[in-house]
Amino acid sequence: MNTRQDPHYQAYHSQKARAKQRNIEWHFTIQTWTEWWGDDFYKRGRSKDSLCMARIGDVGAYHQDNVFKSTFSNNAKTINKDYMQQVNVSKCKPVHTPLGVFPSITAAAKHYKHSDFWIHARLNKYPTLFYRL
Repeated sequence: MNTRQDPHYQAYHSQKARAKQRNIEWHFTIQTWTEWWGDDFYKRGRSKDSLCMARIGDVGAYHQDNVFKSTFSNNAKTINKDYMQQVNVSKCKPVHTPLGVFPSITAAAKHYKHSDFWIHARLNKYPTLFYRL
């Protein structure tokens, strides 16, 4: 059932849209994506122990041959270090948090002693407290 009320439909399109925002190619159809998640679909989430779709080496497209199931905490540990070093800090937007303004999400995450994902989650969940300038 591919309707807007179907949780698989909503989750698929949400993840596909996030990949597009991050300029990462997406090679799943809703059918292949649903089959790939299988019985683990309801183990997905945003907590550190929930499952996510991780890319091998954190590079390349979201494709059946280039992804595996991982917890968010394990995926955060395997962020492509080469990519992170190539990011031009001057392109980063400052982040306002309850504890002050930081030059980047990474700087805010280090101050809070959490991952970049933790800051991203707060940017989405608490937009009046955590926001980009």
